[in-house]
Amino acid sequence: MNKVDDRLQQKLAEDFWLHTLENAGKPWPTYATNANRPQNNSSAVNIDCPAPLAQMLEQASQGKSVAAFRLLLGSFSYLISQYLQASEVLINTPLFKLKEIDKSLKHPFFLKVPVQANSTVSQYQTTVEKLLNQAYKHHHYSFEKLQARLPQAGIGQNLLYQTGLAYNKVSQEAHALIKQCPLCWIFNQHAQGLSLQIHFNHQYFTAPQVQNMASQYWHLLAQWLEQPAAQVNKLSLFSAQEMAQVHAFNPSPTPFDQSKLLHELFEAQVEKQPQSPAVYHGQEQLSYQQVNHYANALAHMLLKKHHLQPGQRVAILLDKNQWLMPAVLGVLKAGGAYVPVDPQYPESRRHYLIQDSAAQLVLTTQDHVAQLPKNGVPHLVLEQALAKPAHVENPSLKLPLQNPAYVIYTSGSTGQPKGVLVGHKSVLNLVNWFNQTIYAQHSTPLTTLLTANIS
Repeated sequence: MNKVDDRLQQKLAEDFWLHTLENAGKPWPTYATNANRPQNNSSAVNIDCPAPLAQMLEQASQGKSVAAFRLLLGSFSYLISQYLQASEVLINTPLFKLKEIDKSLKHPFFLKVPVQANSTVSQYQTTVEKLLNQAYKHHHYSFEKLQARLPQAGIGQNLLYQTGLAYNKVSQEAHALIKQCPLCWIFNQHAQGLSLQIHFNHQYFTAPQVQNMASQYWHLLAQWLEQPAAQVNKLSLFSAQEMAQVHAFNPSPTPFDQSKLLHELFEAQVEKQPQSPAVYHGQEQLSYQQVNHYANALAHMLLKKHHLQPGQRVAILLDKNQWLMPAVLGVLKAGGAYVPVDPQYPESRRHYLIQDSAAQLVLTTQDHVAQLPKNGVPHLVLEQALAKPAHVENPSLKLPLQNPAYVIYTSGSTGQPKGVLVGHKSVLNLVNWFNQTIYAQHSTPLTTLLTANIS
């Protein structure tokens, strides 16, 4: 190979590894129960693979070490993705030659495996095998050069060493490097079967946790080998015994009254005690009847003036004040779904929630009008619109139990926030639980302090 070809191969290899490590990895969470343990205190547990499963692996790989390694790597990467809830996982592993174990490789390589949940086991394994072949093709690139390039590429070295996997007869240097990971699995296939040694850091794991993880892995691996045409997202990490335990924790559904929607439950309470206090805010106090009148006036306004249709979204940009409950109830009475937007959110998140939810209108107060996006979404200033409430009778709108009640958004820590539409039936189920487990134990009314924002 001439110098030009050599430089080209070096550049291709460098690009491959930097691309592989771009946005590399996802750190293991530090579990609260483990938080006080020494950060560098590591241990290992030894676990034998069940003999029938070891025989299945031997048959599936036709006695070839490389094939067995690939099956273990594929199923292991899927297990880790489920624990980290990640769409791709980065795994440290020594590589194998195509036909025999490569003892010359002195450091592990990094394989970023995309988790294709809708693919079959066979398709998933094909992807893993392609990644292994590509990684081996570029194995000649200097690990020291790669480490030097990581900061310029915006890649943190700590994320490279999160999860390790090794298999049979790899060099001691590779073992030592892999053990830097918070979690490292080392498989060893021998005449008696297959054994597993799990190295783990006490900052992240306990021995019972990794032993349970291994049990789940054996269950997953059995399905992986038996069902190559199955979709990977249909495979379970839990045995029949564990699933029975989960069902025992979550008994059969309890019937509850589904004849009224959320706002209709409030209307029933208004009839029982119209003058009783419903909302306190500082020196302000609103009775059930006052809250209902404000909500009804708002609902009629949304229906007649703004032509709100069932299921359409209305954003609520409010502090915790006396207008919050009338706003929520007013939207529900008009058949809409409210979208809570905290005024304390950053501007980009406030605007995103309003736009992404396709809000038809924003309910707010005068002091937050300046926070609204300049995109033409109409708004209603509640203290002005409801200064003299008219049409305070309950709207006669008939809505199905499945009608959406509100939209709640995720934090967006892994990308853009994602909205979840929650229906009346789901919230009624929660209300029923509160009634049975908390309120039924008290003969006098309870006052609830709202400390968190409703978003």
